[in-house]
Amino acid sequence: MKTRDDRRIYVGYMADHSHVLAAAMRFHGLDAVVLPQPDDRSLAVGLRLCRGRECLPCFLVVGDVLRLAQADSFDPERSALFLPTSPGPCRFGQYGALLRDLLEQEGLGKMEILGPNAENGYHGFGPDPRALRTLVWQGMVAVDRLQGLLRRYRPYELELGMADTAYERSLGDVVAATASGGRAALTAAMRRAADRFGSVPADFSRPRPLIGIVGEIYLLTNGYSNQNLSRRIEDLGGEAACGGLSEWVNYTNYRERSVARVKRDARGFLRALATLGIQRFWDVRIGQPVEGLLGPHRDHPMGPLMRGLEPYYDPGLGTEAVLTLSKAIAYARSGAAGIVNVLPFACMPGIVSTAMAPMLRRRLGMIPWLDIPYDAQRETNMRTRLEAFMYQAQQFTGEERGGSVMAHNEEAPGLDRKLREC
Repeated sequence: MKTRDDRRIYVGYMADHSHVLAAAMRFHGLDAVVLPQPDDRSLAVGLRLCRGRECLPCFLVVGDVLRLAQADSFDPERSALFLPTSPGPCRFGQYGALLRDLLEQEGLGKMEILGPNAENGYHGFGPDPRALRTLVWQGMVAVDRLQGLLRRYRPYELELGMADTAYERSLGDVVAATASGGRAALTAAMRRAADRFGSVPADFSRPRPLIGIVGEIYLLTNGYSNQNLSRRIEDLGGEAACGGLSEWVNYTNYRERSVARVKRDARGFLRALATLGIQRFWDVRIGQPVEGLLGPHRDHPMGPLMRGLEPYYDPGLGTEAVLTLSKAIAYARSGAAGIVNVLPFACMPGIVSTAMAPMLRRRLGMIPWLDIPYDAQRETNMRTRLEAFMYQAQQFTGEERGGSVMAHNEEAPGLDRKLREC
């Protein structure tokens, strides 16, 4: 998959990983920039142009792209959109077709859409696809580790904002290292990140309830779409853990290997096996400088995840439901006090996960579980539901901790009613 060298490639902002993706493209001679983060204007544009039955991530992606394309300075003939896609039942696989129709309607049909596919692990993009993919992976692993450090330190920092400052500086360092070719530069950037976070004054002596966040990958990683869920959990006395984009890519490659084995495709199997090996090598090498600081914020290897799921759900069924359910099991068995499952409204893999939740809870000691379907309505009763859920999580730990959710709720006697409604 190639694009003309004179075109600017626009990378949609899904998470901070978008910055390392664009940086890796620039290292390989592609003119790549990241679109602004989605906001209320993106949502308004997306709602105006879509039919209303699409999911929230679709509204935001459409809004981000059309906001760009409608700018007076935009030249569709010299522009391309980087939009990874996926097969299967998810609407994500149709984003490209929808955007093509909308661009045609707006007179912007000459804008190219570049769509590498999850079915083959996103192989085949750029002038040197293998080298570009390796560099993107290195940067992606680094950003995932930085976000794990942020979630680890922010709930326990003694000086407000220091963990965020350490993260922002480290992110800029990682993006610059990726733009220079990664490898040793990224490892050095991660050593500096370890020094920054290690210098954040923090008190870990009173552990908070650990909440595992699982679900649809866009909602997991995009703060605007999930209404800053991690921070909300922290504000209510918890510590939020969440898998990153590298874990999703690992899953797509694990899935590619499994499908190749079933089809007896030796070439595809060996390619996937080699890819997983290379990814594992860079995962360990780049993550090593901060490994001792992450606490519970480490990715789970795919093999143990899938084996843990097998008694309850066949991993061969695929879709994001597999990763959602396997991660929930892994969090519960590693000591989490609650599970939050995020899903776009009417998302099929999300519906599968919510249907499986009652059975999994019974097998996992009745761990508190909260499903949050997101649509375009933004705030509704989320804070009330989170307060009740966090109360349950604190009770599940069997300990009374300081900073209880009770302190955040002026109507503490009404929590019993909220628990019944949750």
